[in-house]
Amino acid sequence: DHLSFRDRPWLESTLALTAIGTATSRVGLGFSVLLPALRPYSWAAKQIATLQHLFGNRFLLGIGVGGEEPAEWKAAGVPRGDRGERTDALLTALPQLLSGQAVTIDGPGGTEIPPLLPAVGVPPVWVGGRSDAALQRTVRFGDVWLGAFVDPPGVATSIARLRELSDEAGRDQAPSAAVSVFVHVCSDRAEAERQAADYVAGIYGLDFSRMRRYVILGDEETVAEQLVSYIESGARGLTLIGACHRPWTQLERFAVVRSLVRSEVDEEPPDR
Repeated sequence: DHLSFRDRPWLESTLALTAIGTATSRVGLGFSVLLPALRPYSWAAKQIATLQHLFGNRFLLGIGVGGEEPAEWKAAGVPRGDRGERTDALLTALPQLLSGQAVTIDGPGGTEIPPLLPAVGVPPVWVGGRSDAALQRTVRFGDVWLGAFVDPPGVATSIARLRELSDEAGRDQAPSAAVSVFVHVCSDRAEAERQAADYVAGIYGLDFSRMRRYVILGDEETVAEQLVSYIESGARGLTLIGACHRPWTQLERFAVVRSLVRSEVDEEPPDR
């Protein structure tokens, strides 16, 4: 979800997700992740409510704070430094907003919001990020922590921190963990690495050497074996990001990888 990002083409995410949702009937739909602080509180809530109304239990709400691209915050008229507080303010009020209640938002740019109808239930909330603030936000508001730029040992460390924070907050059960992983399934390892490096440089402007530890390359069996290490570290879900020139060409290979991972961990798969 970006307004503008490194001069690359970028569709508005809620409209794109709606188009996908109306063209399908079974697949789950979600953000990885929505940046609600880019929007007025009322419009962010209205967009979330509309997606929940249209797609019900197919909709998963991934939330993040962003901040990598200062120009888009300036264009949105939102102080970049307020993004964390604005995100927390929306998440605090979201259950009441989605239930059709009038709400007064106390965060930066806060306002009185009239009832937003139709009323809907709260979708599952996945909170993205890799900082301790993201883990704290997950414990306060989320069902799942969605990690990024993290390796299996880092997942285990973050899960331990989630449990610690949950105990401190008096939460009965800690949020579960999922991880976004950059993947290129390809039998030609050199070509896979070249395309992954191009992808990382184009999207994030980073040298591949800094990202290599978070990217999995190889054939289906090799990729599945490395993904299992995330499951063994405690992750209960994985989102695969095609790190290549044409990510949609990876989807059938991802399906094979998914089957291999499920057969390896030998357990009932999660809903998402």
